Amino acid sequence: ASLPPGVIASVTEALTQLETRPELLGRVNRNGEHLYSALAAAGFTLGPEPGPVVSIQLEAVDLAVVFWNRLLDAGIYVNLALPPAPPTDGPLLRTSVSAAHEPEDIDHAVAMFCRIGRDLGVIAKSEITAD
Repeated sequence: ASLPPGVIASVTEALTQLETRPELLGRVNRNGEHLYSALAAAGFTLGPEPGPVVSIQLEAVDLAVVFWNRLLDAGIYVNLALPPAPPTDGPLLRTSVSAAHEPEDIDHAVAMFCRIGRDLGVIAKSEITAD
């Protein structure tokens, strides 16, 4: 059960990029902190710490599926993790940032999360939001 050559090549190149461009690690970490702090300030329940993957915890599977589909319709792709896959008992929307994201990209995504989160009652309409 070996990995496909394309996967090995892409991981090898990613490691080469990290070795030759150390600024990428700092940028991806800053992007993760930016996303995490903006979503937390908006009132979302998040995973325990900021990083390149930020998980939004939701109460019910049906709510998570609707939220996920609304994000897709808005042009925002996230991973939907449904029980029993997540480490928590509930569903998660798992976002990912990269060093290629600009602050404006993250702000746009946060604005979409906030708009949909308010519409679905996930966050209060009175919370401070990015949009």
